[in-house]
Amino acid sequence: MDELSGAVVDQPTEIAEQPTAEVEQPVEGEPGEEITPEAEPEQQTEEKTDGRTLPKDVQAALKALKEAHPEHAKALEELRKGYFSSRQHGEFFKTPAEARQAKATLDLVGGSEGIANLQSQVAAVELVDTALEAGDPQVLEDIAADFPEGFKKLAGPYLDKLQALAPQTYAQTLQPHTFTAMKAARLGSVLAAIEQAKTGNDVARATDLIGKSLAWYEGQKQQAGSRPKADDPERLKFETERKQFAEEREKTFREDIGRQTVAHQTDQVNRALVPYLKSKALGQEAKSDLLDGVNREIQRLLKADNTYQSQVKALLSAKTRDAAKIVQYINASVAEAAPKAVKAVWGRRYGLAMPAKPAPPTNGAKPVASPAQTGPVKIAAKPSRDQVDWGKTKDILFITNRAFMKSGPYAGKMVTWK
Repeated sequence: MDELSGAVVDQPTEIAEQPTAEVEQPVEGEPGEEITPEAEPEQQTEEKTDGRTLPKDVQAALKALKEAHPEHAKALEELRKGYFSSRQHGEFFKTPAEARQAKATLDLVGGSEGIANLQSQVAAVELVDTALEAGDPQVLEDIAADFPEGFKKLAGPYLDKLQALAPQTYAQTLQPHTFTAMKAARLGSVLAAIEQAKTGNDVARATDLIGKSLAWYEGQKQQAGSRPKADDPERLKFETERKQFAEEREKTFREDIGRQTVAHQTDQVNRALVPYLKSKALGQEAKSDLLDGVNREIQRLLKADNTYQSQVKALLSAKTRDAAKIVQYINASVAEAAPKAVKAVWGRRYGLAMPAKPAPPTNGAKPVASPAQTGPVKIAAKPSRDQVDWGKTKDILFITNRAFMKSGPYAGKMVTWK
């Protein structure tokens, strides 16, 4: 079974029921959302964190904020630490979803200790592969020591395969063992006794010895035929039933994973669509069609991700597999793919990845916000403090060139300036 009913291999997300997109949860970076800037308190000239200082404009802004509100010094210090922590994460991960996926992958293998164990296992497998390729008999010693019962069961199928693959090598391999078996059965002594009886004209003894030899031969023939062959009907029936049972169990296992991952994907898609749906009114049929396109785009992205495909296949084929860890890994991958899929499908269908911003003013004319505009309106100059609605505008927002207007053509709206 190569595919999972849900979000695993080749068919990453089979959505049984189209998810509804009327989700009210805000998402990070939603247009029109009041954004708290990544600002930090004033830094000393020599103060550095990880060899870096805050940008000068941020330092200036925080200095003004600290002087205006010294009671927030502790909170500003936490913001400063958060700023550098975010910068550090950004050096390795482009998005939080990418970081979550990396964390999920690391957890799957048991952290640093798990990676060390995997490296040891890979090294051991490479040694075995090298020994097998070279025909080193030591590899058989290792297999027999680690898996004695399995080693014994493989002896017959190995000889069958050798006979079909290289008959001459098979005959040469069996010859010393066949002779040893005949010697252990004292066949040479029996043949010598028959020859003596014939020389002495002892017909009765010769006849008795020949009869016993034939009986021994028939016994060997019966024992040789008792080992089940690959095409034995009973064996084939047993193998078919065993395979069907294993397939049913595997199907149930994957369907359970699929239910959890499909629900997660539906949630991720709905969240990513929130800002887009606020910019354009869509009917229910259009929403359903959009969701179908997004889900197919996620499937395409995950199918094209060779690392994801190989990792999921490895997880599903592991001897001791954990459904919860598989779900965690798939969900982390879906969380990273969903926003990309939404952006791509929306752009193809509606021309813009996000709502358009108003064009800059020309000939001194004031900019006019688009009816679909939900983000800050760009204006030519900084507004006076009398024009600002200080009930909605925090000092830190104003310092970063954003404010809600109390009067003028943009009353009630957020504006931004350079």
